[in-house]
Amino acid sequence: ADSNVGLAFYHHAAPHDALPRAREAALKALQIDGALAEAHASLAHVKANYEWDWAGAEREWQATLALKPEYATAHQWYAIHYLAPMGLLDKAVAEARRARDLEPPSAVFNAFLGAALLFARQEDAAIEECRKAIDLFPEFGVAHWYLGRAYLRKGQFDRALPALGEAVTLSG
Repeated sequence: ADSNVGLAFYHHAAPHDALPRAREAALKALQIDGALAEAHASLAHVKANYEWDWAGAEREWQATLALKPEYATAHQWYAIHYLAPMGLLDKAVAEARRARDLEPPSAVFNAFLGAALLFARQEDAAIEECRKAIDLFPEFGVAHWYLGRAYLRKGQFDRALPALGEAVTLSG
């Protein structure tokens, strides 16, 4: 399920192909064991980003976090794919920070904490987190993307354009 979510999210497969496969895999996993937090998180991602079933996504993320509160990916996805779009930005930052705190050496969790901070209009903190992500994994285009967006928001175009250019180069 997570592989198909990733394929769709990072544009390696069409969402209308990959996300139904993700949903099917998550549901099959939950038939086998309804207490699999990871399957609930995958299903929540599909519900939020493909089916636009926000209430269903919230239920699945709550189930995930109740079953496995230390699952960093669930905190990150909940922050970026539910709380931020719902306008619950302080909660999104808190959940993204929780993900990063669970796995501090992760470029992904640092970059998405930067994204949550950007959404919450905390550009300086977003820049700091994106820089941490880039220090951990310089080839992670998403970190460069959010770094560039934070610089854009601050009107620092001389810094934004190189960061965004690097994001484009790294993403192919």
